[in-house]
Amino acid sequence: MTQWLSIKETAKKRWKHFGDGLGFDRVSWATLIASAHVVSPATDWSELAQTVRQDMAETRRGWRAVVNKSVSGIRWRGSFEIDLLRPDYLMRRPQKIELLTDLGVAVEALRPEQRIVLPHYHAILDLSRHDVRVVSRKIRHRFRGSRRLLCKSLQQRYT
Repeated sequence: MTQWLSIKETAKKRWKHFGDGLGFDRVSWATLIASAHVVSPATDWSELAQTVRQDMAETRRGWRAVVNKSVSGIRWRGSFEIDLLRPDYLMRRPQKIELLTDLGVAVEALRPEQRIVLPHYHAILDLSRHDVRVVSRKIRHRFRGSRRLLCKSLQQRYT
């Protein structure tokens, strides 16, 4: 078995164990923006990689602190992802501009050759006895900023 298939099989087993017995009323999904960094062709990528790793570690610590202490009993599975955004992409997305502005990016000053590195965390949550709005409020209190967190219940009619 190739390494990719082994990873995929392990992930399937972990998800099956996590998802056993869960109903749609107990499950939600969340996306949390960790940070935003403007890069250009002259960017020192090794330095940026270190900064992004630190951002992810801080986000993970903050996430755990909220979920384990403020809303105990919740289980989650998630992973980080990194988007690379172009300035022309942003001009048609006012919500992204609002988010990036809150994270300290001067969107109007971006040059065409620049990009924005946007590390973020995706998770599925077993809410246990908690309401998704309460969980969302607790996480937002720790991670302030407009549109930085999106947390919603799963809906049975969607895939």
